[in-house]
Amino acid sequence: MLTEQEAQERAREIHQRHIVIDSLSPSIIAEWVMTPRMVELAKEQQARGMKRSAIQAALAEHLISHCRTDAETRRAYVAYWRRSGVTACNNTLYASGPPDHAWDCLMAEFGRAGRLVQALEGEVVVATSAGDIERAHAQGRLAVLYNIQNPEPLGAQLDRVDTLYGLGLRGMQLTYNLPAGRYVLLCFVADEQTGIPHAFMGMHKVVVLH
Repeated sequence: MLTEQEAQERAREIHQRHIVIDSLSPSIIAEWVMTPRMVELAKEQQARGMKRSAIQAALAEHLISHCRTDAETRRAYVAYWRRSGVTACNNTLYASGPPDHAWDCLMAEFGRAGRLVQALEGEVVVATSAGDIERAHAQGRLAVLYNIQNPEPLGAQLDRVDTLYGLGLRGMQLTYNLPAGRYVLLCFVADEQTGIPHAFMGMHKVVVLH
């Protein structure tokens, strides 16, 4: 019979030896690590009335810049990831937003993610296959997989699928096929000013699928 301490050590050993993938990770660019300065920056931006998307972009640029130029920030970032026990994370580059700007927003996030990975000097690699994750684990490195949560960035240009694949995207959540009938469309995206879901502010629409 193992003691409690022996059981914990055994559990940690098993955890460290195996691959652990976080499929619901926060953004590695703007949410994975929040340094004290990033918290201050977010509060300053909020006080100025900046939108959530603008605040996230500012936080991302701050983190990328400091990971590139400050070894201590870079070490803190990697150490935080390692403490989580996660080998690889599934990172969402685009979730929702104005469809007309979806492609540009996604390209901007790809750019930031690429610059962050480069700034981390080989500690994190972009995984596009199971083999990439296995190799990263064997080498003691961390891995990130890219996904988007809906196909808005594609618009009507399906050739963009090849472009995104070439950039490393390996996951895309598609629209569901629903049977004919009446449906209510509700928007639960939080308002950038108030934080209240749009549906609670009256944003809804009844549609009929034939």
